[in-house]
Amino acid sequence: MQEKDVTWTLAVLKSARTLEKEGFEFYTKAAGETADANGKAMFKYLAGEEVWHYDTVNDLIRGFGGHPDAIEDAQSEPSGIFGETAGGKRGRKADALDALNIGIRAEDKSIETYSKLFEATGDKNLKRAVKRLIDEERRHKAILEAEIEFVTDTGEYHDFKTITM
Repeated sequence: MQEKDVTWTLAVLKSARTLEKEGFEFYTKAAGETADANGKAMFKYLAGEEVWHYDTVNDLIRGFGGHPDAIEDAQSEPSGIFGETAGGKRGRKADALDALNIGIRAEDKSIETYSKLFEATGDKNLKRAVKRLIDEERRHKAILEAEIEFVTDTGEYHDFKTITM
């Protein structure tokens, strides 16, 4: 791989890592602010998935000769996806829908970022890892979309154990 390709790949991975970190922070906050036990379980699950993705991206950075410890997330431009908040002003159902929609937009941004990397790279190992991340992000989006439908219909979250088991 050419040096400019490695530099570009590392920049995209750095951006992806920032998205994963912001995702973890958002889902953790949403879990803390959600009174509904099922919603709390779903957001905690998604936060855990973001940690796994963050670690995976760090491994990819290392694989391209980067040093994750030396690349400061604070120097990354915030994505803006998780800058929104859902917080108790319009009622439980509206807050739940706000949080779920923020999550969907974030998953879309992650899918877009990983897809760009997938299409641009010829590295088979990177393609395989990124494809898995894309599939995971699509699954997260599907969970959030199912929750929107359920919350819209019932005002409550699914029993999240039935979705993940």
